[in-house]
Amino acid sequence: MFGLALLLNTLPFWKSATKYVVHIGIILTIWVCARFLDKITLRELGLIPAPQKGFAQFLLGGALAMAGTALLGILMAVTGELSTSHFAALRPVPAQMLGTMLFCILVGFAEELLFRGYLIALWRKHGRLYAGVVVSAIIFSAMHFLNPSYNAAAFAAAFLFGLLYAYMVLMSGNLWMPIGHHIFWNFCQMSFLPEQGGELAALIVMGASFLILHVYFRLSGTGRVAG
Repeated sequence: MFGLALLLNTLPFWKSATKYVVHIGIILTIWVCARFLDKITLRELGLIPAPQKGFAQFLLGGALAMAGTALLGILMAVTGELSTSHFAALRPVPAQMLGTMLFCILVGFAEELLFRGYLIALWRKHGRLYAGVVVSAIIFSAMHFLNPSYNAAAFAAAFLFGLLYAYMVLMSGNLWMPIGHHIFWNFCQMSFLPEQGGELAALIVMGASFLILHVYFRLSGTGRVAG
């Protein structure tokens, strides 16, 4: 399945039909594999928490993503990777931003279901939870190799994103926090920041995000990996 996902990722990504079909295909493939081959339940995939808890964690993930994007923009401005002229040139179009948000919802849900839901659940089922965390982060990072500025720093940043999202899942016991973060991170990046640059700044943002989450989980009483 992961080979198929990599193959699909090499298709013309920005063609309007393909970019939706790819991720819908990922969701359907995961459902077939989890339901009929691996016998993984929706709860094991991280999709069935208490409704209020899941929604609150979704919003928290989104808020952390927006704060992280703001910090990323500041760091890029300090290092000269981002100028005020970039923001002056932005001309938000409501219909376009709505389309971007819908696409980000699909991508965020599909990729988190694949990497932090299905893959980690599969490895956990075979008693190799932490190996699954590392493997899922590596594959997640590798799938971004078509990005324009992909390099060693970009690989490291995407790998840390994978670890961050896995940390959210393990500590919260569900997928909704990383789904919220993934959706709003992608949306803010696509809407307000340039496509290239910011890899080193992203490493700093990831470090700050880990620290914030560590404090949050300790204060909320979720100070251990959810079983």
